Amino acid sequence: MSKRFEAMENALYEQARDKYEMLSFAIILRAIKDYRNAVKNKNPGVKMECERFFKSKWYDMLTTLPGDVIISRLRAEERGNTAKKTTKTRPTTQSADKAVAQGTYV
Repeated sequence: MSKRFEAMENALYEQARDKYEMLSFAIILRAIKDYRNAVKNKNPGVKMECERFFKSKWYDMLTTLPGDVIISRLRAEERGNTAKKTTKTRPTTQSADKAVAQGTYV
């Protein structure tokens, strides 16, 4: 195998890996949004389903971040939002999602 072909193969592998990582982040972010919507709309069934996802083997295949960390942060956010319903200084969903995507939401 030539060096040029090997370099091209490695570049294609990196692109594919990045796309799978982006898909993994999108799946996790969707579950976070679903959890937040379930809290907002007082839907305990969806909330439990999201928590079950964060504890699943499938979730573990998508990321190395423990699902318990996400759950504890979401529950803390939920407690904080119920305690501060009158304040308008809480972070937006977009800023929190951006932090999760960057790996700083831990």
